Amino acid sequence: MGAAGTSEIAATLNVDGDTAVAAGLLLLLAIMGKSAQIPLQDWLMRAMAGPTPVSALLHSATLVAAGAILLIRVAPLLTPEVLLAIGLVGGITTVAAGLIALAERDLKRLLAASTASQYGLMLIAVGFALVQADVLKPLLATLGS
Repeated sequence: MGAAGTSEIAATLNVDGDTAVAAGLLLLLAIMGKSAQIPLQDWLMRAMAGPTPVSALLHSATLVAAGAILLIRVAPLLTPEVLLAIGLVGGITTVAAGLIALAERDLKRLLAASTASQYGLMLIAVGFALVQADVLKPLLATLGS
């Protein structure tokens, strides 16, 4: 079977490991900006200061969710190194944005920080759950036999 049927960036693009990691990290950088992850989370809090219909659109996750959804869709293509980086970014964002939300006095900014923190949890799940699933595959295969 050729490269069209594979499910890894390195095999699909016919590149070595370093190029696949670089492609995955660049994708992570784009997702960090779109899903308001540390250190690119401030745009969401500033945007939530706008009129209520605008902040409602942002908070309804039509805008912010696109990055996390893209990450979920392409996660099986990513290398384990990139998945680890995704989990770490998600963990740092969850803690930092949660602390920002605790200290925030403006309700809209508090909701924005909370939203960024929740998307950090999604990144943790994608980054670490897929790695755990790979670890459990041999065990599940032996149990199924």
